[in-house]
Amino acid sequence: MKSLICRAFSIIVSLIVASVAILAIGHFARVEAQQQSYTVLYNFQGGTSGAYPYGGLLLDSAGDLFGTTDDTAGGATGIVFELSASGSFNVLHVFLSKPNDGHSPKAGVISDRAGNLFGTTFAGGRSNAGTIFGLSPAGKEAVLHPFAGSPSDGSFPTAPLLAGSGGLYYGTTIEGGTFNLGTVFEFNITTRLLTILHSFGGTGDGNEPNGGLITDSSGNLYGTTAWGGANNCGTLFELTAAGVETVLHSFTGTDGCNPYGSLLRNTAGDLYTTTFNGGANNLGAIVKWSENGKEFVLYSFGGPDGSGPFAPLIRDSSGDFYGTTYNGGANGLGVAFEFSNAQQYTVLHSFTGGTTDGANPYAPLVRDSSGNLYGATVDGGNPNCTNGCGTIFKITP
Repeated sequence: MKSLICRAFSIIVSLIVASVAILAIGHFARVEAQQQSYTVLYNFQGGTSGAYPYGGLLLDSAGDLFGTTDDTAGGATGIVFELSASGSFNVLHVFLSKPNDGHSPKAGVISDRAGNLFGTTFAGGRSNAGTIFGLSPAGKEAVLHPFAGSPSDGSFPTAPLLAGSGGLYYGTTIEGGTFNLGTVFEFNITTRLLTILHSFGGTGDGNEPNGGLITDSSGNLYGTTAWGGANNCGTLFELTAAGVETVLHSFTGTDGCNPYGSLLRNTAGDLYTTTFNGGANNLGAIVKWSENGKEFVLYSFGGPDGSGPFAPLIRDSSGDFYGTTYNGGANGLGVAFEFSNAQQYTVLHSFTGGTTDGANPYAPLVRDSSGNLYGATVDGGNPNCTNGCGTIFKITP
């Protein structure tokens, strides 16, 4: 099994030159790091207070942040937490592992109107293949679905759930399915029935869909696979409401390789993603795929400006993008960046690690109505864990 989460992540990519219409490759204007107000809001402590927040944060209307940690660095196997706007940290649930609970959530949580939280765990459950769970506002957790693995079910979900209509939720697993190469699934929260919409097949199709799904007004689903496709650099795919899959693009390496994050879609139907490898310097890229099928490499990471973005992009009302890279920057520990609508790239913060800052951000950023950015780092902060237990941070423009 190719593990998505490794403490030491090293990928060797063979770049294959393919006949793909790349309308722009390389760097647009790069801007030096701007002076931003950067604050570490919380240092994870390890133990039952959690460690290693890989998943994205959920920001509610009161300014409270919700998320998960992959581990506890002593005892149990991950938590769901709340960090209030006033700075109070609360552990909402401690995962207890198989067979009655999941463990090691790699993704964050989503909520419904009643304040219930829903998410996935990477492992645990009856088959140790992961779970879908729900958590009530009172803190009561229920395992809604324990994944069973190949061939009839998925296994090892790493991405956040997507809420549809009528109590339906959608997601991906990086293994399981007919070929044990990953799935797209639909889950009915009322009946607790899970349906496999697509089993990935590898070459020509793609495998390991690590990122979450997005949808359009017609109910079509879009996502990426980190591997597989014509060049084993991953794919961009569409799945109709009827379950018919189309590979929209196979990455070649020169245009990016290994997209791990979810897609971003604008009102015109254009799709955006980041890739961990590939691009002009084989350090990752920002890529646009237009509604009419043309591809644009908007930016290639170079190292000092960041490298290896795992996280997807977010976008503000002006069309400016924000994201993180896991590596690179002034200290090699990742950056938070802005890529403007005018295609200028700005490093907002280079992470320094140690006990006073985070390091290696894996999760996407979230943005409030005032333009403040919030995110999490996997490492840095409290020294109770090797390389630190991780942090939650805020960037004020």
